[in-house]
Amino acid sequence: MAIKISIMNQKGGVGKSTLVNILADNLRYIGRVLILDLDQQNNQRTLLGVKDKSEKEHSAAGILLHGYRPETAIIPATSNVDLISSGSKAIEGVDRSCKNQDESELLLKKRFASLEDKYDYILIDSNPTMNLIHANITCYADYIIIPCDMEMLSFAATRSIIYFIESFSSKIKYPTAKILGIVPIRFDPRRNVDDMILEDLKVLEENDMLSGGVIFPSLRESSNMKTTQSRKKFLSDTFPKGKLTEDCKALAESIIARINETGAKNSHQESILQTQQSLTTQI
Repeated sequence: MAIKISIMNQKGGVGKSTLVNILADNLRYIGRVLILDLDQQNNQRTLLGVKDKSEKEHSAAGILLHGYRPETAIIPATSNVDLISSGSKAIEGVDRSCKNQDESELLLKKRFASLEDKYDYILIDSNPTMNLIHANITCYADYIIIPCDMEMLSFAATRSIIYFIESFSSKIKYPTAKILGIVPIRFDPRRNVDDMILEDLKVLEENDMLSGGVIFPSLRESSNMKTTQSRKKFLSDTFPKGKLTEDCKALAESIIARINETGAKNSHQESILQTQQSLTTQI
């Protein structure tokens, strides 16, 4: 069974799509990865340089709205990485069309169940708007990681998404995703505000306001990320010896180690225990 990790925040532009791409870049060395894009901006198609012109029914929107088989929507992106695109604006129809259905929050879990044995990791890119998609992600994913840009509005949105996850989870009878932690994004130690926000994030962890989650190592501001995105490649392919590449690898190791600490699924226990060594030797 795949380990399902969602990247979620209530604010746009905080690095959700970038963080999904970073994790896919590193996890592809140790297993098969599916990126499930549920954001109407469809950024993963752009970041991966995918030129496939699939129709909207062969997308997450088509699967959720019309019951198409998810296998028909899989787009090979690169070695060990596949993509299911969102369907762009069509994904917005899920909230309008499905919110009054029985067990509407389980739609994602039911429609994508057949893919869980085909991948080791499913990475979910989410939209910033709080709607039925977020409820479905919370019921479908095993873990949620929250990226936080170094600005006050991003910090406020981070607290809001934590409240949403905790509140929603307390009201339903189904198992829900665990908050794995927060990743500070675009951190620059030369800016005082960055240090202030990082300290505020650490206070959340110290006061147990992350439901057991942690503050992961921060990712620095770097032009290397903009360059690799413009080339539509993974960071480790564009800058294999870069400092940001090393930081991203360390972040992936920390995330996998944290999953192991919190109790990974039995079928993945051995591979997770070996992840740090694998990432170190293969990248």
